[in-house]
Amino acid sequence: MKRILLINPGHDDDHESHKHKSHRRVHRDPPPTGLLHIGSYLAAHGFEIEIIDTHIERDYQKRIETQLANNEYVFVGMSVIIGKFMKNAAELTKMVRSIKDVPIVWGGIMASIEPEACLQTYHPDYIVRFEGEKTALELALAILNNSGVEHIQGISYMRDGKLISNAPRMPKRYLDEYPIPDWELFGTAFNKEQIPYYYVIMSSRGCPFNCNFCYKHSIDPELQAKMPAWRRRSSQHVIKELEYVHQKTGTRVFTFGDDNFMVDKKRAMEIFNYCRQNGFYIEECIGHLNCLDDDLIDSMAGIVQTLMFSIESASQRLQQYIQKKLDLESVPSKVNKLYEHGVAATIAFIIGLPTEADEDLRKNVELMLQLKELHPFARARAYLYLPLPKTKLYKIVEETYHLKLPTDIRAWEEANLWVDDIDDPVGNKFRPWLSKERFQFLIHYGMVFGELFKVNNSKRDPVIQQILERELTIKKMFQGTEQVNHPKTDYIPYVLDKALAGEKIDLINGLKGK
Repeated sequence: MKRILLINPGHDDDHESHKHKSHRRVHRDPPPTGLLHIGSYLAAHGFEIEIIDTHIERDYQKRIETQLANNEYVFVGMSVIIGKFMKNAAELTKMVRSIKDVPIVWGGIMASIEPEACLQTYHPDYIVRFEGEKTALELALAILNNSGVEHIQGISYMRDGKLISNAPRMPKRYLDEYPIPDWELFGTAFNKEQIPYYYVIMSSRGCPFNCNFCYKHSIDPELQAKMPAWRRRSSQHVIKELEYVHQKTGTRVFTFGDDNFMVDKKRAMEIFNYCRQNGFYIEECIGHLNCLDDDLIDSMAGIVQTLMFSIESASQRLQQYIQKKLDLESVPSKVNKLYEHGVAATIAFIIGLPTEADEDLRKNVELMLQLKELHPFARARAYLYLPLPKTKLYKIVEETYHLKLPTDIRAWEEANLWVDDIDDPVGNKFRPWLSKERFQFLIHYGMVFGELFKVNNSKRDPVIQQILERELTIKKMFQGTEQVNHPKTDYIPYVLDKALAGEKIDLINGLKGK
């Protein structure tokens, strides 16, 4: 018996009131890449891996019941992050317990930073903290051989009512030491059409920048002091994965999900150039604009459909406050050059930051008006700041406003970043420094911001139009947006849709004249 069951607790239910709306012709979801990488490492060491993604599995409960009834597993593993994943993981843990006596292992960032609360509240048997490949393997072997776990670095567990957290495990410095992800673990979900998944390549881990709201600051201080802030796979290692996926499915379109793909300029350009030489395309990649220069944009031309990046705030004061350190003055010229090279832009902002004032929010609007003039295919969305536990800004919020943020681990089951619901019933409790009136204003601001600075020319959402017309504070905030520069047509640049339909692909000229 060397079977391990990995479950993504991402299923949609009434808890997730803010559904993701796809702009693609066919809706596709990101795969659970954390489970993919863990599973691939375990499979490379002789374990038989099954992955159940409750986000896409219609009858996931029946499948889990069947698998548990018909198989013996070393353990059942789940990846747990904040919000509905915690709620769902709690439900699934109870469900597994009711069916079979099998060790349950939680991993993921929320379990890693709050191991004691998760163990005491949700009762998994073990928690694998932070980077988990080698830790999961050692734990699996210990369970399989019925040996002790005291020597396994990077795990937490309860013994006689007490939390035991073994010493942290230093992550691998060189990611090429890990195997190429085994996408075939997804079974029929691994296919040319990329339905239900689009293919997210994770070519690096971490980020060298130091934004104080980022989860990276919640990692074990001992690890932070010793490990590089950003670690990468070599271009050759990444290319092997692209070749493998292409050979198995015939796909020519990929997405890069790294927090910051462009840290190593030479490596990024080698991957871009390989894609160009082999007729491959990159649907989306993510990067910090400070890393973006003319050489990289030239290298992206014709193969990268969309660059995703975060501005967070157009206020220089708030940029310094959150330690973003983005060169705001360079943004317009870089966005303009992206447009000239046929690269669409998706831009993220954070609203509701501590000390934020109306003038800071207005600067976001003014910057986006400028960027839309330069790049009609730029779109923006505002996310509501959520203080992530044990991050630097979390502590600053408590000190600035002399308050305590929610500490009950169960409270975080309801946490979200979205601003899509006029009557958000829970969001204010995670942001107690905001009055109810301010919170409601920010919800409306974010809804209007996303609608006005979308890509296409579809008619404005009537609910959002009413907010814009009815609320004087919102109307004043968005003065000058009556004629936002949108594309002239409803052209959609999604390269995967075009590749599957056999349409001509010309990304360099695709956005021009549209």
